[in-house]
Amino acid sequence: MSMTDILIKNYVDSLAEIMIANGATLPDNYGAQDVLSNLKYLAKTNNEGQKYIPLHEKRLIEKIVFGITNTAFDYDDKTDVYFEEIKGVKVCTANVRLVRFDPNGNKYVVGHGFHSMSLSQVFPMTPMLDDEKRRTIWKATVIGGAKSRALHDAGIGLEFYGDKTALDEMDDGEANKAMGASESGLPDPAVKKENKKSSKAKNTAPAPATPDLDVARSVVVDSGSWKGVSLGVVLDKAPAHLVGIARTTTSENVKNAAVILINSREDLKAQYEAMPA
Repeated sequence: MSMTDILIKNYVDSLAEIMIANGATLPDNYGAQDVLSNLKYLAKTNNEGQKYIPLHEKRLIEKIVFGITNTAFDYDDKTDVYFEEIKGVKVCTANVRLVRFDPNGNKYVVGHGFHSMSLSQVFPMTPMLDDEKRRTIWKATVIGGAKSRALHDAGIGLEFYGDKTALDEMDDGEANKAMGASESGLPDPAVKKENKKSSKAKNTAPAPATPDLDVARSVVVDSGSWKGVSLGVVLDKAPAHLVGIARTTTSENVKNAAVILINSREDLKAQYEAMPA
């Protein structure tokens, strides 16, 4: 079984576990089709009584349907994500496309998401955060909402549920991408250059030359304080924690993926080799 097959099975198992906990009856030898036929058991209800599927689960469904590295979100952080004033109210708007790659590397749009929110919609009450962090969360929330709508528009079964996405269900990686955004939506000149480079790199479609790293980044941590978060986010936010995850996880899949990422950096590789097995 290939690494990709293992990951798809992991995604199917993760969704099946949620479904069964919510009352679904799946066959003992359930597969991807059984999961895709029971999406209603992933749905939650928002404060307005509307059904929706959280963004994290939508991303797993996307990968099950299209494949691990066959799709990506496409948007320009300067032209597709921006701040503007409408009738005296400042809003943040994001225009995101879900694209699929064919065997020749060409891409075409399979879903489109447009989302716009004012700051008061993200924070009904003034939070105890500085302006930069407020803008960071504001922008990340809007981008996440646009991604959710692009998946909703892709015609893979999610269109039967609302496209609402809660603040606490945003992709953690989006907060990293939004770090350093000025009110215009452009990178703040005061932000360190390395942060700018990191943000730019994360908005780029996965490079075909490094499929192992791309696949490893998409693996979701199974336990501990990082449970539910992709290894790619851990690598970006707290790379040293990858070493602990690789040593303590009971999932062979998570361990193998973490080791792939650890071996991509000499400092982490040295830490991993020095830690007792």
